[in-house]
Amino acid sequence: MNFSYWEFDFYLKNIDFAIIGGGIVGMSSAYHLKRKFPNARIVVVERDFFSAGASSRNAGFACFGSPTEILSDAQVNGWESVLKTIQNRYMGLQALQDIIPMSKMDGCQNGGVEIFESHESDKFDSTMDQLPDLNRRVNDVLGFSPYQKKSEPFGLTNIIGAIGIDREGMIHPGKMLAQWQKINRELGIEILYGLNIESVDVASGAFQIRGRWILPSRLVVCTNGLTPGLISGLDVIPARNQVLVTNEILEKPWNQTFHLREGYVYFRNVGRRVLIGGGRDMFREQEATLLLEETENVKHYLHETIQRLLGREVEIEHHWSGIMGMGNSKGPIIQSLSEKTYVAVRMGGMGVAIGTWVGQELARIME
Repeated sequence: MNFSYWEFDFYLKNIDFAIIGGGIVGMSSAYHLKRKFPNARIVVVERDFFSAGASSRNAGFACFGSPTEILSDAQVNGWESVLKTIQNRYMGLQALQDIIPMSKMDGCQNGGVEIFESHESDKFDSTMDQLPDLNRRVNDVLGFSPYQKKSEPFGLTNIIGAIGIDREGMIHPGKMLAQWQKINRELGIEILYGLNIESVDVASGAFQIRGRWILPSRLVVCTNGLTPGLISGLDVIPARNQVLVTNEILEKPWNQTFHLREGYVYFRNVGRRVLIGGGRDMFREQEATLLLEETENVKHYLHETIQRLLGREVEIEHHWSGIMGMGNSKGPIIQSLSEKTYVAVRMGGMGVAIGTWVGQELARIME
């Protein structure tokens, strides 16, 4: 379908900053660019009605890292890199709340918990042995020691131990994005939904929709895990995460987040329902995809896991998938690819935490 003259002339010409991607990073980039360049015309272009990647399709965890995830990452990438990532995640959560209060996102910060199943006694003991050193290192960058042993059973079964995570939280991603839309539109930022970007020319900063090339003064790509479909050569690996939500089964909601197996599986309550997601480590090759669909093997695995943890059968009423952006490093890519084109991608599975800060940093480096 071709654009009419009127559509192309009014919506897609004379753009100072075009931002591809209407998720957290795209919205934050638009917000901070408008604050820096108040007279600029800024247009956010999103292919879906909400956001097609992960921002409205994640689990709503406002977290900065569970103990086993951090210890595992430190072995691979070293402490300096890991602590910088934790600091950026925490700063991102603070930056998000400076713009959108928790109450507007139906959120809370009641802390999180990493749990260890009955067969993980050695792993729990090893993690507890390393906890004082971990707290000392994290305290150096965050100013507090977040991890402590927990004894509450939380109504869970087959659990050998638990470690609390201070100042973790959870939000409603849909309400968060609705607030971003409201704030940015009030600033005069234009948000165009339902426009699929077919290709990008990095050198010129042009992008193509419906066979037409649009040439803004500057182009910003904020498509996270979907980036390989537009730009090659970046260390961005798509990672699909699948999510299930049960029927209403909890007598008393936890209002806390839970992690297990280095954060590859996670769950929380949504009211009296239980949400569980992840399992990517069990199906790595299959889940390294740009396809937004659910698979029976992952759904079965997550369903069995939550039933085992709750010690009862549960019904699944909602299920979906989202695409995260991973890479050899968990840190984001925030850089110029040419004089005209910039990218802010690879959230490392922590877009809620780090996304607002990434948009802020992107705006800082742009001229």
